[in-house]
Amino acid sequence: MKIQDFTNVIKGLTELISKGDVEKRIFKVLLSIWLVILIIVILLMAILSPGYNIEKKITKTSTGKKLPILGEVEIKEYESLINLAKFPEGIEKYLQGIKYDPFSEYKKSFTIQPTGIAEHDLVIKYIEKIQLPLIYKGYIELPDKIIGQMDWQGKTKFVEVGATLSDYKISSISKEKIEAIDKKGKKIEFWLNKRVFGDELQAVLYDNVSQKYFTVQVTGEIGSYKVIDIAPDYVILLTKEGELKLTK
Repeated sequence: MKIQDFTNVIKGLTELISKGDVEKRIFKVLLSIWLVILIIVILLMAILSPGYNIEKKITKTSTGKKLPILGEVEIKEYESLINLAKFPEGIEKYLQGIKYDPFSEYKKSFTIQPTGIAEHDLVIKYIEKIQLPLIYKGYIELPDKIIGQMDWQGKTKFVEVGATLSDYKISSISKEKIEAIDKKGKKIEFWLNKRVFGDELQAVLYDNVSQKYFTVQVTGEIGSYKVIDIAPDYVILLTKEGELKLTK
């Protein structure tokens, strides 16, 4: 290699190194300028933001310094900033689990829960006199007497004067009617082919629980309910809780 060629190589390397150093220096200068500008911008944004100004006023007010005037707009803006910081996903999401306002007076409401389903829920359908168990269905006429034919609980019975059937003593028999005396000494007339009703009452009740009808008389029972009185316009039952009066 000639001396001139070697000189040229050294010169080229020197220029290359010098050029690289200049670029590095320029890069460092530009980076420093960019960082300074970025810091200045951040500071300006913080200082000039509404939150900063409001916070500054509130801080001065709390320390007893000159009391600045907080406008309604500033207060709303500050509230929005606080809410945004506390509830970044929206306050509605956090209010879903709150059952009452934590800042209001707590008032507990009491609801009486039923202890259980009632055994019966009875209503009166109608009240009527009890039909007597005997019906005068016919007769047999003999030369010296008449024998009466009575229907008793679906069975046919023939009776004469002086006979007793179902607590009724036959006192007279004619073609039109049979007269009898009940166990209380009251006179009862059984007319031919007609139903006869006594003075005692029975009630037909409907149970809303079981959805069934019940025909009851005094001393009758519906489950644990006992019938203790029946009048033309009411029924009195005896339950575990006491007397229950049903009215029409």
